[in-house]
Amino acid sequence: MNNSKIIPAYPQLQDGGYFHLLAIDDMAKVLFYTQDTKILIQKMQQLWEQPGNRFSYENTMLAMIDGQVAGAISCLPYSDLQQQTFTTVWQIAKIQKLQLVPQFLHAFKDLISLIRLDEGNTDEYHVSMLATLSQFRGMGVGRALLEYAEQLALHKGYTKISLTVEVENITAQHLYAKQGFKIIGQSGNSNAKVYKMRKMVK
Repeated sequence: MNNSKIIPAYPQLQDGGYFHLLAIDDMAKVLFYTQDTKILIQKMQQLWEQPGNRFSYENTMLAMIDGQVAGAISCLPYSDLQQQTFTTVWQIAKIQKLQLVPQFLHAFKDLISLIRLDEGNTDEYHVSMLATLSQFRGMGVGRALLEYAEQLALHKGYTKISLTVEVENITAQHLYAKQGFKIIGQSGNSNAKVYKMRKMVK
């Protein structure tokens, strides 16, 4: 990538929540019990601006091209991601307010399966989100962000880096395979069926 750099994310970024929505797509519809894209972006943005949840600006890096945000990656030790579960659920509950009761009545099993999704192991550095804006695809943004995450993993003493990818997302699977990730298992159900992928880093 020419004229590019990678910087830490910040809460004021207006597209922050949108990157997470790009990454989790249908899962967000289950979390917030709506199909409305505008509402989903707004609610994901609220999570982005708050610390301590898995969709926060924390642990996220931004790829910049010519001063524009082109892509984002969230990565952290998997054990830290697990510890954010309660805070994530609590913050979603606060955002949903009165909608929470019907949401739990209609989608309780789906919510629980998402919350408890097995994504990795405690000895892994984990990529919980990777997304590139459409106008910057094919420019090496995703590759650069993954390589940056690998360096972070090594810096923090990890020799394994992991991620999940939806079973239907063949394009992303090809990207990860090119970067050396291998499928090691499968997790989830019909709402969030994912491959678990891992790479050894050194």
